[in-house]
Amino acid sequence: MKNQLFKQKLFIGHSFEKVYAKYMNQTYGITCNLQEPNYENLSDHQPGADITFDNNGKLYVVEIKCDIQHGLTGNLFIEMMSNNKPSGLQKTDANLYIFFSPIMEKMYIIKTDKLNKIVKNKYLVSGGYNHLSKGYLINPETEGVVSIYLPGLKKYYDTVLLEATHKYPDTDLNLLRDRYNMLFTK
Repeated sequence: MKNQLFKQKLFIGHSFEKVYAKYMNQTYGITCNLQEPNYENLSDHQPGADITFDNNGKLYVVEIKCDIQHGLTGNLFIEMMSNNKPSGLQKTDANLYIFFSPIMEKMYIIKTDKLNKIVKNKYLVSGGYNHLSKGYLINPETEGVVSIYLPGLKKYYDTVLLEATHKYPDTDLNLLRDRYNMLFTK
């Protein structure tokens, strides 16, 4: 079940990496390089850069996150540890973070060095699946994080979540889908 859940989360995350790549291509004419996940051999999954692209000779290494809880709390979760091991912001090679908030239909953009400065004054909290992660909560609106409104993002998430739960059934993410549908669909 743990592998199925990881596959679901990887599938959803990769779907939003594709959204960002498409946005960059359509908006700026920039082609992004995506790391393709290997769903059959999860030990091949390499954390680090989700996307890389070059813009005027500068290499951007991008970490993509999808934060559903942001629609409920107004905060983004900045992961630092998972299963008592350094992860997220502590381990990233990224120089740019992108957070998708499907419920708010927004994309938040922040440089990694600015994100590190913001979390220095925050308290570490537990979060993520079964509270196995530790990280910081930031309110992107009060921290001056750039946001872009992306109409249709909530509907896209609905479709991706449904596809993920059908593709990888029998996990706790199905409970998340049910909770999400109860709160946000009419």
